Amino acid sequence: MREEVRILKQFMKGIGVYGAEIRVKGFSGYLCELLIYEYKSFMNLLENASKWRPYHVVIDPARYYSNLNEVRKIFMDPLIVIDPVDKKRNVAAALSIDKMARFIAASRAFRENPSLNFFFPTIDRITKNEMIKMRRKGFKTLFIVLKCPKLVPDILWGEIFKSLEGISTLLEKHDFKVLSKDAWSDEKNVVVLAFQLEDIKIPKIKKQIGPPIFLHENEKDFLKKNILNKDVVSGPCIEGDRWIVYKLRGITKADDLIRIKFTEAKHGPHIKMQDFEVVVGEKILNKIDTDDFRIFLKKFISKKEGWI
Repeated sequence: MREEVRILKQFMKGIGVYGAEIRVKGFSGYLCELLIYEYKSFMNLLENASKWRPYHVVIDPARYYSNLNEVRKIFMDPLIVIDPVDKKRNVAAALSIDKMARFIAASRAFRENPSLNFFFPTIDRITKNEMIKMRRKGFKTLFIVLKCPKLVPDILWGEIFKSLEGISTLLEKHDFKVLSKDAWSDEKNVVVLAFQLEDIKIPKIKKQIGPPIFLHENEKDFLKKNILNKDVVSGPCIEGDRWIVYKLRGITKADDLIRIKFTEAKHGPHIKMQDFEVVVGEKILNKIDTDDFRIFLKKFISKKEGWI
């Protein structure tokens, strides 16, 4: 089955789901071996994987458990593959649900239309003109560029993803809609947190909906907080059965928000200590212009699965 394993690994590399490290959250080499051991061949695995549903698949190569429903009570992961040498370990614990879903979709697509593109996809790099065209179409991007802390890759990427979530939460808290986010690093010199926003700039005035009028204590707190609030430009008034006010936003540009409140977000501890720069749109290519980064940007902006 060794050749079948090699084929599977290349397929997974081609669709971007190979590797159990934190940066990827995909299928480990050992997991690939166990999947082939269970299903005997690459094509038979794809046939079965095409029908998988996350959180419903249990594979127990050594047949430790007689009742697979009991296994689901022990492990809560999207895919459960019991380690043949340790029945208390799920070999697929590092696998994220989106990487499992990608493998399921790619398995189905390959069976319907086999192609070498699944194994060796075309590698595209973005150009500045493409980024300008996407911006004009309404694709708004914001980047935070940081110096890369000297950490081993798994710890580094754990901190990067924590900061990515923290900044996303900060943006949403201040009414900037985050459509997508991702991160890139050369793991030596630079880290980039990338965000696609609904808009970089939002209106000066926002509508804040308060409590229903029948919740008396909440009503008192809301009125006390807002009647003399200098940021309230109109209201309080009643709309339907609720109090509402119209307030001035203190910050209306996403890049200004990051510059002012960067440290208020939840970060990986080493990421938080780094100097940073906020860059909007295609200007990012003036800061970082490596081949690997252009490949990352192409994927981030096109968002098209390689086999489509």
